[in-house]
Amino acid sequence: MNTKRLPEGWEWRQLGDIIELKYGKGLREAERNQEGEIPVYGSNGLVGRHDKPMSDTAGIIVGRKGSVGAIHKSDGPFWAIDTTYYIEPIECLDLSYLYYLLKTLNLSSLDKSTSIPGLNRNDVYRKVIPIPPLDTQRKIVAILEKAEATQRLRAEADALMQDLLQSVFLEMFGDPSIKSTNWPYERLGNVIGVTSGHGFKLEEYSDDGIRLLRINNVSFGDIIWEQVAYLPFEYGDKFPHLVLKKDDILMALNRPILGNKLKVGMMDEEDAPAILYQRVGRIDILDEERVNRLYLFHLLRTRYFLSELSARLSGSDQPYINPTAMVKIKIPLPPIAIQKRFAQIAANIQLTYDTGQSSRNQLQTLFQVIIDRAFTGDLIP
Repeated sequence: MNTKRLPEGWEWRQLGDIIELKYGKGLREAERNQEGEIPVYGSNGLVGRHDKPMSDTAGIIVGRKGSVGAIHKSDGPFWAIDTTYYIEPIECLDLSYLYYLLKTLNLSSLDKSTSIPGLNRNDVYRKVIPIPPLDTQRKIVAILEKAEATQRLRAEADALMQDLLQSVFLEMFGDPSIKSTNWPYERLGNVIGVTSGHGFKLEEYSDDGIRLLRINNVSFGDIIWEQVAYLPFEYGDKFPHLVLKKDDILMALNRPILGNKLKVGMMDEEDAPAILYQRVGRIDILDEERVNRLYLFHLLRTRYFLSELSARLSGSDQPYINPTAMVKIKIPLPPIAIQKRFAQIAANIQLTYDTGQSSRNQLQTLFQVIIDRAFTGDLIP
């Protein structure tokens, strides 16, 4: 039990005494009505829509398999699939207060599996949390929501910049989905290879060292490190072919498409080095005199490539990329000089994006300070 003294009216309670982590229920993609208004959640967030809810209330969704310990909130009725737990409203807890609090508990660290990541709810139940009076909970939530809204505005500005890059790409090269140019098309496998990562075991992980790039680190056009695992530094020497460097292009091989967007990112200088984990593929360009890296990266994010890849996914419940099928996709290949011209424009736009990094870091630091103070009584007693 935590011994830190809390303000009057607050108390420490074990999660298992107040919440119930209920099991989600399977709902295959083919069974969903994507025209429905009910959000369907998996362990990594929103995965679709349906016309019937599993829960008639708002609730919190917790990743049970896959993205272990990931926390999501639905403000209305929802469906949580069988890779998740879910929590329905509780009288003594404001649901948003519980949502923000759970995000601070680092539930991913409770994963003890050696193969498929998994979360045992009994481990969660043993966690001890601070509970202030309901009125105080709501005041804390109001502050956190305002801080989060500021971060969201910054993220929306970043998204607009990425949209600008796509617009420049389409303006220079046309839309491959409607064959609006006369560029020659080349089989993807003739210009790239795909390197898959290795399934390192949990007992090989370390408290620090070289970062392990897993599927939850590949986002939509970016590499993120909200969940971090490490391997000992010497693993870089043991697996040199899996060490990632700046400008490497990474693609999620399992559930690569979410919300009609592809999970593909490019390593920045601060992301490297890292080691490639299973279920993530590195796109290796065979001849950089034929294919420019930035051109290829933005091509992979077009509607055309998304459509071509979707048609070649294997599996229904857990769609995945078979690299042998993916490399059969044909891509437009303009002259390398034109590709490089686009790369220079993209680099200039990226420089503007990088200039805003200081602002993003400051907002993240401020939000973390507020979070840390919120659940100790130092923000609102």
